[in-house]
Amino acid sequence: MGNKAAVSIDESARVGENVKIGEGAAIKSGAIIGNGVVLGKNVKIGEDAILDREVQIGDDVTVDSEVLIKGGAVIETGVVIGSKIKIGRKCFIQKCAVIENSVVIGNEVAVGSRSRLHEGSKIGSRCIIKQEVEVGLSSVVGKNSRIGERARIGGMAIIGSNTKIGKDVFLRDAVTVEDKTHVFHLGAPAPSRE
Repeated sequence: MGNKAAVSIDESARVGENVKIGEGAAIKSGAIIGNGVVLGKNVKIGEDAILDREVQIGDDVTVDSEVLIKGGAVIETGVVIGSKIKIGRKCFIQKCAVIENSVVIGNEVAVGSRSRLHEGSKIGSRCIIKQEVEVGLSSVVGKNSRIGERARIGGMAIIGSNTKIGKDVFLRDAVTVEDKTHVFHLGAPAPSRE
C-alpha cells in the first residue's frame, strides 16, 4: 500500500456538501467550495476563491486567489487559472489551457486545449475558442463568436459578436472586427473602426 498525499484545507475555508476532493489537493484561506464540487488530485485552490455548485476540476489544476467559477463549469487536467478571474456558468476549459489574471469569461464558453487568454481579456457568452488559440492582452471577444485553431488575436483587439475567425489567422494588436464578420485567411487584414 502506497502513501496517499494528504488533503490540506485551511480552517477558514468553507466546503459544501457532497464535495469530492482528490489526494494532494489544497484549499487556502477564505475559499468557498460549493455543494457537489469535484476536485481532482493535486488541485490547488487559492485564497478567497469561490467555486459554485457542481463545478468539476481535473487533476493538477491551479486556481489562484479571488477567482469565481460559476456552477456547472468543467475545468480539465493541467489548466492554470490566474487571480481575479470570473468564469461563467457551464463553461468548459480543456486541458493545459492558461487563463491569466483578471480575465472574464461569460456563460457557456468553451476554451480549447493549450489555449491562452492573456491578462485582462474578456470573452462573451457562448463563444467557442478552439485549440492553441491566443487571445491578446485586454482583448474583447463578443458573444457567440468562434475562434479557429491556432488563431492569434493581438493585444487590445475588439472582436465583435457573432464573428468567426478561421484557423491559423493572425490579427494584429488593437484591431477591431465588426459584428458578424468572418475572417478566414492567414494574416488577413480585418476591418477597422479607425
